Amino acid sequence: MFSGYIEMRFRTFFLLLLLHLCLQSLFLFFPQQSDSQGKGRRMESPLSGGTYRRPLEFNPKTLDPALATDIYSVSIIQQLFDGLVQFDRDLNVIPALAMSWKISPDGLTYTFSL
Repeated sequence: MFSGYIEMRFRTFFLLLLLHLCLQSLFLFFPQQSDSQGKGRRMESPLSGGTYRRPLEFNPKTLDPALATDIYSVSIIQQLFDGLVQFDRDLNVIPALAMSWKISPDGLTYTFSL
């Protein structure tokens, strides 16, 4: 009897949390600001340059891509460094910093052209 009630409360909580996150993301991606006279709302044009600052929840264990073993460090490293190649939406390998590459017949040597 109580399991159905608890399940319904959990579903309600989950839906409210999802709604809250959706609304919060709308305010983050579509900010509204007042014009100079305070009448109405409009969006300002984006600025070029500047510094992007993002607070971190924790200090990463390392910022060295060769030594990163935890997911948190890897996610920070991926935002800092570019790789030679990357994946597209279908998980095909595509060029990033490398313009092209060749693989030796034995598959042991990769030569990248930058």
